[in-house]
Amino acid sequence: MSRFKLLTLGLLTCALPLLLRAAAPIGPSPGPAAPPPPALYNVRIRYQIVAFSTERLRQYNEMMAYLKKIGFQRDPEEEVPDSEPEDASATRLNGALSSGAVARLLRQRHVRTVLLVPEKAKLPDDKKEAVRVDLRILEGLLPEQQLRLHGQVAKVLASLGFVEAVGYDHRNHSRLLGTTPRESLETILEDLRKTPAGKKEPAPFQRTSAVRLIEARPDLPLPSSRPAPSAVPPGQEKLTPELREVLADADRAARPTRMEVILANAPGAEDATWAAVLAQPGLVIEGRLGQLVTVRGAPSPLATKLAALDEVVAVRLPRQARVASPGVLPRAGEFQPLKASGVLRLHAIKKRGKGIHLAVVADNFRGWEALKGRKLDGKALPDPVLVDMTRERNSSLLPGPFPPGEVAGPGTRYAQTILATAPEAKLTLVRIDPAAPYMLEAAARAINGETYRTFGIEQSLRKLTADRETMEDRRDAIIAKRKATLDDFRDTPDARAARKAYFQEQDDFDKDDKALGQRLRRYLEHVKQVKGLKGVNIVASTLVWSEGYPVDGGSALSRYFDDRPFGAATWFQAAGDTRGQAWTGPFRDVDKNGVMELNAPDTRLPPGGWTRELNFLGWEAGGKTGRDLPANARVRISLQWKEAHDPVPVRAGEDPYREPLNKLRLVLLHQFDPDGKARPADDLSVVAQSAGTPQRLVQAANFATYEQVIEFAVAKAGRYALRVEGKLADSIHLPGEARLPVGKKFTEVRPRLFVQTVAGDGRAVWTSYVSPAGSIGMPADARRVITVGAADRDGSAQPFSAPGPPYNLALLQKPDVLSYDDDQGTGQATAFAAGLSACLRTLKVQPGKLMRLPKERR
Repeated sequence: MSRFKLLTLGLLTCALPLLLRAAAPIGPSPGPAAPPPPALYNVRIRYQIVAFSTERLRQYNEMMAYLKKIGFQRDPEEEVPDSEPEDASATRLNGALSSGAVARLLRQRHVRTVLLVPEKAKLPDDKKEAVRVDLRILEGLLPEQQLRLHGQVAKVLASLGFVEAVGYDHRNHSRLLGTTPRESLETILEDLRKTPAGKKEPAPFQRTSAVRLIEARPDLPLPSSRPAPSAVPPGQEKLTPELREVLADADRAARPTRMEVILANAPGAEDATWAAVLAQPGLVIEGRLGQLVTVRGAPSPLATKLAALDEVVAVRLPRQARVASPGVLPRAGEFQPLKASGVLRLHAIKKRGKGIHLAVVADNFRGWEALKGRKLDGKALPDPVLVDMTRERNSSLLPGPFPPGEVAGPGTRYAQTILATAPEAKLTLVRIDPAAPYMLEAAARAINGETYRTFGIEQSLRKLTADRETMEDRRDAIIAKRKATLDDFRDTPDARAARKAYFQEQDDFDKDDKALGQRLRRYLEHVKQVKGLKGVNIVASTLVWSEGYPVDGGSALSRYFDDRPFGAATWFQAAGDTRGQAWTGPFRDVDKNGVMELNAPDTRLPPGGWTRELNFLGWEAGGKTGRDLPANARVRISLQWKEAHDPVPVRAGEDPYREPLNKLRLVLLHQFDPDGKARPADDLSVVAQSAGTPQRLVQAANFATYEQVIEFAVAKAGRYALRVEGKLADSIHLPGEARLPVGKKFTEVRPRLFVQTVAGDGRAVWTSYVSPAGSIGMPADARRVITVGAADRDGSAQPFSAPGPPYNLALLQKPDVLSYDDDQGTGQATAFAAGLSACLRTLKVQPGKLMRLPKERR
């Protein structure tokens, strides 16, 4: 054998396993589960033999012999004329066939279309009554032609009363599922090209008889059709769905409610005109963060009045930072994180955080007074101080009540962890409303030593000044009245009544003056406390906002840390307990059907899945993940994306990008029978659809970030899935803008899906498609904060801890460190990391690794 042949044989031998692996289908889908097919079908065949005389007779006999071979039994009651074999107009056969032979029936060259009805099922007597039909159309075309044919058949069928189902397995656009009136079955069996609508359709529809198989199943429930999206009431186009839900309830709409107003552009630092624009009777402005303004008032009619302003792009209910327990079961056995991390060794050498000023940021410090009066080695330790930022949003300057619940709130438990780790440190508790991230920015500015000027504190000062002037006027009036009243010594009824009125007015004035003095003292005390934050060395921030704000480092809060940069203190930020709640990736629509695919076409399908266009939800509670959402749970799903814009045609005063160029929407589906026992598993019904304009979260010169949201309450426990529909813009330019093809600019869109649990004992997660990227929220996505993930007893990341990187920041490694959390979440881990850092400020850690002292050498 020649060397060339030996070399060729060797190459083929080496390459054969790779070729076989490449040729093997990746993730073959057996299709959705379904009840077993009936043993026997009643069959009505439409065939066509294009031949005459002897040749037709030969082909007819060939066809009948094949049908007999596969088990087709002709209906004995059917009248068969003797001339049928030679009759060119004969095109029908009725009979029975086993389900296993149906595929072989379609291989017969003369069979055009087949109508199947289970032997034991009966079609409805009423011709107008709907029947479940499962249609198979001609396949094997090029993908674009196959999709076009699929759409053409659906369009022609719609003219006959066909209503298509939603979310079913279309099998590469060779299948249609839906309902049709019984009277349309014969028309579909004949040839759709003969219908009035079919005659108008071009190729590929006109080239062939598209429908090959019609399976009518009156024995199965009718598939659900897709309802029309709910119409948005006039004037509410800028309101989010949950706010429209509030307006639909007259009682809720009349009660004062906190809302968030998104401005078209972020005002400058010295620009105060936005407040005058938003001013409405009965509306209280509480604070601002970038383009987002927090207000309070009755949604009816304030919400629609605010939405009517040109400067406003959206009005919504607040998006809260979620600080709920991760919902895991603690492991058995005692665990000592102080010992495991090496903190006790630091305590032994008197490194206990002395001289370090720590601040812990949380929303609930219920029971924090129990932290006072601590002693160590017989000496009193400094008592914690509470700085309550909720004082600033009301004129009384009184803090808001703590949420009801446990004796010790989460913030108090974090503080206990810090004091156990660094007992000699000075600790300040900073209370932030989880629905008010502007408070966190204000606290960060105070820690950074900036002049303390928030909208709330300035508003309180203006109110105090105005009330003081009013009290001075009242004082002067009372002094004059006292002189006139007390100088009258008469004992007449009029004189006695005047003296009584004066004394009452004096008492009212004294009470109001005392209350004003108390307000002034509270103001001065609060300002002093906030200014005292300037000396903070280490911050443990436990609040993180996972949706409702740009989570790609582009929010006003995250940019504050990165752009300035923030350097007054070491800022430890919780990563969030949101692993499994996010998916992000490029917008794929390989088959061009207007539905986003969540994974590449050459990847494996998830277990039990039949499509890459659906992302099923699951429910995690007690450390276990189930596939069904529980009843009465409330879930919000957000779709966030960033798109590039062409700034050239935009002139001053114009705002053409209020609506996104890419039109994306969310559709939530309920799966009736996941196991396919009573009906096919791909029988789905629409339970929620996004409606209205997406929120524009950020607007810059050359890009914008948008978010589309649906929120729904689970009325019935079961399995739910989401799909993203829409179409990407063909360029970054405005529609209708004249531009040569060579001058067009294109960009990739990478959406982010996030599921947030609003109510329920547990949390919703994705089970079909989930990504590690995109689960970290704001401000944990900032580059210059130390993002802390939770570590278990073995030093590995907890299964609930957000893994990172942040959305659209693939090269930014997050979380920066891991820290022990004792199964309590990343808030607890952040507190422990801050306390450890206070004991030893020079502690070096490897990025993404566990934060602890090196083990002792023996």
